[in-house]
Order: sequence, then structure tokens, then C-alpha cells
Amino acid sequence: MEGGKLKMKLFNWFRDRQLNQIVEDLVSRDEKCQELIARIESTYKFKMRPLNLNSISSYFLIDMLERAFTEGNIHTLPSETVALDVGIGKWRYAPALLAFLKSWKESRKVYLGGIDFPSRHHKKSVIQLQEKWDLDVHWNDVMDLNQESKYDIIFLIHMLSGPRHCRSFKVPYHRPSSMFPHIQSLGKPSSLLVVVAYTWAGESAIINYFARESRLTEFVYWPQIGKELISVAENRFGFHDNRICISKSPYVDLEACKEQEKETEEWDALLDKTLGH
Repeated sequence: MEGGKLKMKLFNWFRDRQLNQIVEDLVSRDEKCQELIARIESTYKFKMRPLNLNSISSYFLIDMLERAFTEGNIHTLPSETVALDVGIGKWRYAPALLAFLKSWKESRKVYLGGIDFPSRHHKKSVIQLQEKWDLDVHWNDVMDLNQESKYDIIFLIHMLSGPRHCRSFKVPYHRPSSMFPHIQSLGKPSSLLVVVAYTWAGESAIINYFARESRLTEFVYWPQIGKELISVAENRFGFHDNRICISKSPYVDLEACKEQEKETEEWDALLDKTLGH
């Protein structure tokens, strides 16, 4: 490993270790966060320790999904629910996602699958989760996934959708006007689409690709926790300050999709020109 990369890796390790210690201390003194954790552990039979950056973020994910499914009047799921998560990365939140789906109302059996481009950095983490939780993982381009009308729920959680974003992670860019209709075809006629995005404009714009009339609920999520913990969360947690939207099929509005696609591509081209890329 090159000297510069090794220094950066060590710096990130020490920084995360220090932040984790801060988080554990803040959680132990934050009554609101303790109440949230206790409620989720009791309701969803989900528990992660130690209470560090990754585990607290997973509790936030369950809390956010619970509110979204409640506000969207999603009272039941199929007794055998087949779900797909597109763009999984290290998939650290997979156990939380599985716990939520298994415990939501009348759902009894859940088959959770994920898909992403193969990455040596991510693959080791995902394989460990796959073996422990019996997850179905596809190391492939979602455009090559040929499983029409298979899934009850499709998740797009912090998914890459713009040209610059995809290029920065070195993955192919597919125009949403082609990609999202294909993703919709993977779902059953009664399927749900759950989109979670950070609130900054470059990512939350992904929700604009989908038809407004198909949306069951949409809101910005912030966990009900103390101010000190929020100040740490602002920079590090994955499932706070997120925009979430749940839509029912058919949820792709091709005209709206093309309009947002054009706007995003023009904006990314302007940024490239401005930044000299």
C-alpha cells in the first residue's frame, strides 16, 4: 500500500475510533435515544452492540421505516415477502432492514436480496453478512438482472443516479429513463418502491424521477434524540437528515423522469466545466 493511502487509512481508523467512543458516551446519557433503542429492540427483536456509529444508524433506519410505513398506511406485507435492495455497498444496515421486514405486521417469511457492482473493498463485508443472515446477493449491474415481476418491495437506499456521482464511484452511469423502468419491471404489479436519499440536492433529486400520484408518503426524517448526539450525527450517521418516499407500482413517470434526467445531466456538465473536469 502506498504511504499516502496508508496514512489516510490510519487517520480514518483513529478518527472513527474516537467518534465511536464519543457516540457510546452520548448514547449512554441521552434518554431519548435510549428510549428509541429500547422500543426498537422490543418491537423488532433487533439488537446491535456496541452502540457505535454503524449500529446507531441502523436503529435510525428502522425508526424511519416504521414512520414511513405507518404514514403510508402499509398495514400488511405478504406472508412471504421478497425484497431487493439496489446499490448495497458494504450493506452494514442489512440486518436492520431484514429485522424490520420480518416484524412488520403480518409478514412472517422474508427473502432479502441485494445487488451492486463487484468491489473487493465491499465484498468481504457483504459475504460475512450473507452467510450469517442468508441473504441473496447479486454482484452485477442491475440492468443485467433478469427477474421480471419477482419482488414485493424494491429499496433504493442512497443509490447513485447522476453522471458525476457514478463517475466518482467508478461505476457505469445509466440514464434513469432506461434504468428506472427496468427496475420497475423487477417488481410485482402490486410492488412498493422505497427511496431513501440524503437531503442535499444532488442526491434527493432521485425522488423527482418518480410519479407524484404514486407516492404513499414522503418526508424528511430526523431521529428524536438529544442535541449533543445530533451534532455528531450531522456529519457521520447514515440514516438521519434523509428524505424518504414510498411509492406504489406503477411509479415511473417517463416524462417526469426525462425532465429530471435532463436537469441533472445539465447541472453535472456545468459542475464539470466549472471545476475543470
